[in-house]
Amino acid sequence: MMKTWSALSRTRRLSVTLCFHGIGEAPEDCDPAERPYWVPEAQLAEVLECVYAMEERHQVNIHLDFDDGFQSDHERVLPLLKKASLSAAFFVPTDWIDREGHLSADQIKDLVEAGMTIGSHGTDHRAWTELSDDELSRQLRHSKRVLEQITGAEVKLASAPYGFWSQRVVSAAIDAGFERLHTCDERPGRRAGFLNHRIVVRKGNDVDAILTRKLSVLRRAVHKAKDLGERLLVQAA
Repeated sequence: MMKTWSALSRTRRLSVTLCFHGIGEAPEDCDPAERPYWVPEAQLAEVLECVYAMEERHQVNIHLDFDDGFQSDHERVLPLLKKASLSAAFFVPTDWIDREGHLSADQIKDLVEAGMTIGSHGTDHRAWTELSDDELSRQLRHSKRVLEQITGAEVKLASAPYGFWSQRVVSAAIDAGFERLHTCDERPGRRAGFLNHRIVVRKGNDVDAILTRKLSVLRRAVHKAKDLGERLLVQAA
């Protein structure tokens, strides 16, 4: 049975979203700066096989995102997700649909039929923080409309290109009708609120070690805050 994220979100555990980009070999014309974000298929398969175990070991809920709308989402990622009985969210730049190396409209429909979620990644993958107010609004609204026409369903999620966001971007996304904005600030958190700060997975990353480190830092901070609060209550008594 495919794992449903909505059921997990009802628990009180922290949530961690792992964000992937291209899967497999990077294209020959790939920008050198982008090559580390192309994760080997075997590495992704290993992560997916360990999701349930990592959730129990770290006492978190793990969610999966795939950005940029590469064709590998359909050819490589979808079969691996089905094999592992997992679901994921796919964020697509709408100007890239049907381009060579990227998802076609029919492949996006296949993802939806397989139980996956489709979200907006803008139109042309320009950083939203660098756009004018009018262009930012146009990209958010246009991409949402295009994806809704393809999928036949409301598109509620957006992912900021490069993970760049600001309060202006948040306000524009809310105005455009999105319910959640995914960034790349790389920290765990509660599955609530408008922002979802994801952990980006790169080629060769040890995901389990990354979770151990980041969760340790976060939980130490939480314990310190609770300790400080208790001390203040004692002093005020």
